[in-house]
Amino acid sequence: LGQLHGLGKAVKLAKWTVLFVLANQAGVLVVTQLATAAGHASGRDGTGIMAYSNAQLIWGMPQAIITVSVMAALLPRIS
Repeated sequence: LGQLHGLGKAVKLAKWTVLFVLANQAGVLVVTQLATAAGHASGRDGTGIMAYSNAQLIWGMPQAIITVSVMAALLPRIS
């Protein structure tokens, strides 16, 4: 079907994208379970996933700020 309508390459890329999303979701599930188990083991429910969430925000914020700044500066040249 994809090759009949000239969508063969798009279908191949879509398969990889779906696999990438599924792999990321599997990773999120594992990390969430580990963080929750760590919170239970510490005797304070909710602390494991909360610590992970805060660490992820602290790690991602500088990267997001830098990425947005660089792209805002480069976008006029790109377009």
